[in-house]
Amino acid sequence: MSQPIDTNNKKQRRRNRDPEARDAFCSRLRMAVAARKVSQRDLAKKFGGFSLPTTSRIFQGEAHTVPIDFMVRLAEWAMAENISLVWLMTGSGPMELIVGEATR
Repeated sequence: MSQPIDTNNKKQRRRNRDPEARDAFCSRLRMAVAARKVSQRDLAKKFGGFSLPTTSRIFQGEAHTVPIDFMVRLAEWAMAENISLVWLMTGSGPMELIVGEATR
C-alpha cells in the first residue's frame, strides 16, 4: 500500500508530479505557438519580458514552477488567438475555437 503524499514536503510533491501530463501540456503549447507562427522569444516579450531561458524551460517542461503571470498571459494570448483553453490545458476537444465559443 502506498503512503499518502505529505503536501508540506517539497521533495515529495516534486517527485509525485505527473511527467506525462506535463509533457503533453508542453507539446500542446508548442503546437499552439507553431500554429500561430510565433517564436518563443516573441511570446516571452509579449508576455511581459519573461527571459528566453525561462520561457524555454517552460516550453520544454523543465521548469519546476510556472509563474502565475505567465499562465495568465498565456490564457489571454490563447483567447486572443482563438485557441481553446480546455484543449491547451487538458487536450480535450479541438485546438481551434469556433467564433462565439470563447467562454466555454
